[in-house]
Amino acid sequence: MPCSRIIIRRSRFAGTAFLFRATLVTVLLAPFVSEVSLPQQSSPEPIIGTAAGVEITEREFRERFELTPGLYRNRRDRLDEEKLITAYSLVAEKLLAQEALARGLDQEEAYQQALAQVTKLLARDELYYREVRQRVTVSAKEVAEGVWRARKELLLRYLFFASEEDARFVRSLFTSPEDFLTMRLDSSIDVLRDTATVIWGDAEKVIEETAYAMSEGAVSPVVAAGEGFYILYLEQERPSGFYTRLPPDVLRERVGSTIRSRKERDRMVEVVRSLVSGQRGYSPPGIFDQFATRLRTTLLAQFAEPPYTMSPAVVSEVRSTSRRILQDTLIVAGERVWTVDEAIDELAARGFVVGSDVERRTAPRLYEAFREWVEHELLAQEALRQGLDRSPEVQQRLAPWRDQLLATLMKARVARGISVSDEELLRYLSFRDSTSHLPSVRLRELRLGTLDEVSAAFDRLEKGVPFEAVVREFSLDPEVRATGGLTPLFPIAERPSIGAIAWEMEAGDRYGPVADSSGFLIIELVEKERSQAADDSTGHELARREVLRMKQQHRLSLFLSGVGATRGYRVFDDRVVRIPVSAVPMLAYRLLGFGGRMFAVPFVDRQLEWLLVDPPQDVPVP
Repeated sequence: MPCSRIIIRRSRFAGTAFLFRATLVTVLLAPFVSEVSLPQQSSPEPIIGTAAGVEITEREFRERFELTPGLYRNRRDRLDEEKLITAYSLVAEKLLAQEALARGLDQEEAYQQALAQVTKLLARDELYYREVRQRVTVSAKEVAEGVWRARKELLLRYLFFASEEDARFVRSLFTSPEDFLTMRLDSSIDVLRDTATVIWGDAEKVIEETAYAMSEGAVSPVVAAGEGFYILYLEQERPSGFYTRLPPDVLRERVGSTIRSRKERDRMVEVVRSLVSGQRGYSPPGIFDQFATRLRTTLLAQFAEPPYTMSPAVVSEVRSTSRRILQDTLIVAGERVWTVDEAIDELAARGFVVGSDVERRTAPRLYEAFREWVEHELLAQEALRQGLDRSPEVQQRLAPWRDQLLATLMKARVARGISVSDEELLRYLSFRDSTSHLPSVRLRELRLGTLDEVSAAFDRLEKGVPFEAVVREFSLDPEVRATGGLTPLFPIAERPSIGAIAWEMEAGDRYGPVADSSGFLIIELVEKERSQAADDSTGHELARREVLRMKQQHRLSLFLSGVGATRGYRVFDDRVVRIPVSAVPMLAYRLLGFGGRMFAVPFVDRQLEWLLVDPPQDVPVP
């Protein structure tokens, strides 16, 4: 499956009054990371199990298995085992979710806020489906015309002007096509003369339409495109080296897809203009300027060269320098308001970056980011006003997220109040001899801030670039780049979640990305060993963490076993192992209408220990 590259056309900075223009997202696919469009309609599906009366369909299982990363999926001898682990882990998730509902955890603010964010994204996506995708059609005549054009590529000469007045003046001087080639232009005119090859589907639509309507040796009128004005001269037509090699059915499908994408983009611009026009969307100029100045100063102080990112150090410093305005309103989008404090967190979470020229580009980049937030928020609010969050399509896609969020809350509730006494710690230490210590691992780690960086890193790895070289290329931390991401040998209890995963890996295996509060982490196991010397204080602290983790896991296992016995569950193992699945480990995203993306489905938290314990009479849960 493919790795995505995202090409985004952005509007120019135009002050702090937002210009509502649509963002065009074009996706090119390559291995390991994929962008997916999940089905809109559901159909009756066979089930692979039940949990507390809730059915687990084959479709849900396949999506949760294939569209998230997992260990050993590329090993034939482990694939059936991994499928069963996923099935029983889904049962555990649904048991926890049902128990959370029974205890009213769906009323907690943390759950409501998290679910609301996912709901907005999916409702906005449904709005796009109904207002844009469903209303665009591609005729056979359009495909035939596109195929005819796609088989040819055009070699152009062109003049580019920043000024429309200059472009029209020069064009008026041409009395014949030969004048384009022979006329010398005065140096006082700001003009660029160059050549380009137009391949159908790759050029800007207006340039392409003009060029394909010309004959060889012809000169075009002035064409407004991008951020300037063009005069085109068609020098030569020749067969396309790419499209002419495609089988006819593949060519028609590709051409139809390109035409649809362009028509959807045009339709999207109209829809956004009509839905957003007149609604409240702005950033107060005074606060915007103050914040932009503080951020620019902080970025310049933290980095000697681009890219300039919202690292933890930058977040801390800009929050400190902005402390007097932290609670002031920075962005307004209809009913939604972001304070300066909230905007700082949002910028960090979204991986805000200024690629170069931080002095001049910080304010425009902030404007672009805020304009997109406002546009997406207003569209989401419109989707909610239309009740699209309650539509069967959105509810179906929302169901696994609801279960995963509820299960997470229930696990936190089960673990609440657990602590480790000195007596328990000493008893645990007594089981280890004087030379025995916790298992340890050494990793190479790459921490990334955005999904685009994850995609680019996976693309490099798939091309055979060593993990160490990818770390040096993508990491923004000078120390990490210097070491190639190599960590010291550390006990797995020091970082329980990563340590447990790494201990199951073999040297050279890679895993990730793992999402956390700092972004996304990809790891490669370098080595592991069963003992590591440590001083008493460090060893005791690590042992305390390990005992705490074991107690929490034991209570969760008892709780799940008890809930399973009470509420009931069943997995049809034979059906699970017969389900055809892709064995390629991947991370998949869902492209969202009107721009943006999210994980295609929530990750499956591996839960197996509960199957190995007898159901208790009673498990006290706070």
